[in-house]
Amino acid sequence: MDFTKFLEMCGWIALVVSAIKGLQFLFSITPTGKLKQQVDKNTEHLQADFERFKKLESEISNINSKIDQMERERSEDTKKLTASLNMIGSSVASILNHMIDGNGIDEMKTERDKLMIHFINK
Repeated sequence: MDFTKFLEMCGWIALVVSAIKGLQFLFSITPTGKLKQQVDKNTEHLQADFERFKKLESEISNINSKIDQMERERSEDTKKLTASLNMIGSSVASILNHMIDGNGIDEMKTERDKLMIHFINK
């Protein structure tokens, strides 16, 4: 075998080895690119989900503040109703005492004044 044939064979071997290495390199790059695209896509989805969660959190906070406000108003209304019922109960007791005794006109006048003041102020 002469020297040129030997060099030609070495060239062919080098060509085949470099082609194999090139294909290996291309196959190694392609999945990485796909993975990077998928990671970027998932990152975008996560960011969108995070924004939606922030919106929901603020809406829930607004709803909770409205509920707290309604509970405060309901508590105040309950106090007012309790005071009114107490006043009515006191007046009814005075009326019953007057019906039983036939006396206590001054007590009836006092209760009437209290009742009028209470409902006028409300």
